[in-house]
Amino acid sequence: MFRTGLRTAAPLARHTQVRATSSNAHRQPVKGKFRSMMERVPKDVYPLIIAVSSVCALGLFTMGWKLSSDPTLRRGPDHEKKSN
Repeated sequence: MFRTGLRTAAPLARHTQVRATSSNAHRQPVKGKFRSMMERVPKDVYPLIIAVSSVCALGLFTMGWKLSSDPTLRRGPDHEKKSN
């Protein structure tokens, strides 16, 4: 009824072929990768992607602004000189 036993492995020659060109020759440009990625995403999800991306960018900006403008935060080794 059922066959038992091990399957034979695929020939190694097919998996170990080396290209004669450089390693970057087969890579897509970043613009092409983004476009192919967005083609797989449903159109209804685009507003969600935009909203989440903008909220994340705003959060990073706010965090950077707070870290750079808050005088109560200690930044660097010169905080000991000011306290004396």
